[in-house]
Amino acid sequence: MLNLLILAFRFWKPCADIIAKTPKARGCKGPPKPLAIPTRSRWVRLRLKSYIWARRIVQGDIVVWLPKQNLVIAGDMAFHERMLPIFPHTNAADWIETWDTAFEPLGATHIIPGHGHPTVMPQVRRYTRDYLAFLRRKIGDLIEEGGELEQAYYIDQSPYAHLDTFEELARRNAGFVYEQMEFE
Repeated sequence: MLNLLILAFRFWKPCADIIAKTPKARGCKGPPKPLAIPTRSRWVRLRLKSYIWARRIVQGDIVVWLPKQNLVIAGDMAFHERMLPIFPHTNAADWIETWDTAFEPLGATHIIPGHGHPTVMPQVRRYTRDYLAFLRRKIGDLIEEGGELEQAYYIDQSPYAHLDTFEELARRNAGFVYEQMEFE
């Protein structure tokens, strides 16, 4: 299987210009219609589907699904070795919804995240979807108690402290999620 992952990764770069022409999905109302690209290379012949799900982390980031290989090249949809970054344009609730309605239902066994080594769905779920849900729950509790933005920066995120970039991103992520949720 490792050879397949290496081949898929090598395949990604030559096809990036083709994949970039994939129509953008609007919103997060489930999986958009994929662009199927039959491709022949000197390494392998693959059939793939690419998705662009709006408002996750990097607008326009591509997720590539290889159904026959049960493999997804997740881009910035999935993280597991480093803490995911949340930006002002990132919508954590939409990210969770997209995960639940489009990404995880793909049923991929093997995941190549945008950062880190190839892994499996339970691992990226734990450090992506579950982290976002954890952070929204903590911030929601803080807002219900009348807490302010300044307090959001200090919520306990210690279950994720072992991730790379935790020190750089945890407080910032909490602040952005607070700003999103403040007026929900």
